[in-house]
Amino acid sequence: MQETKSIILKPSIRTTAAYYALALSITVLFIAATIIEITNRFKTIHLDTNFGISGFLMSLFILAIVIGIHLWMKSTTYMITERDAQVRYGLIADFENCIQLRAVTSIRVTQGRLQRIFNIGNLTLYTGSLPILIFWDIDEPEARKEEIWKLVAKAKKRLAIAGPRR
Repeated sequence: MQETKSIILKPSIRTTAAYYALALSITVLFIAATIIEITNRFKTIHLDTNFGISGFLMSLFILAIVIGIHLWMKSTTYMITERDAQVRYGLIADFENCIQLRAVTSIRVTQGRLQRIFNIGNLTLYTGSLPILIFWDIDEPEARKEEIWKLVAKAKKRLAIAGPRR
């Protein structure tokens, strides 16, 4: 019996740490502005109370978005087998996207500035037709790209040996 190789990946949580830090720093900034205006100890600084309160509420909204992203990332799983690549995600309902590896024509790695700092990137698998699959925030994306290319080559070789299905 032949051993099948599969790769199971999860989005990296390291990037969300930066998002949390940004959201929390904005929240602290607006809390400080509200406290300065309410106590009015510094007569040279005059801020509108509505500025601090609305900014605080907006920063809580940003924090809620970051928490949502974090929960989405925890619920997402990427799996690449010798035959196909799958993405499973969803907090309330489960969704799944799948493509056959033998249909993959190219793989692209993209990295934003923050992703580059953490050696994280997005892998996009392209096929000859429209369906594509995106693996978001993957650790060491170049190494993962090479692993996937090896599995794609095996899938195409297996198709060439077996011949087309009728």
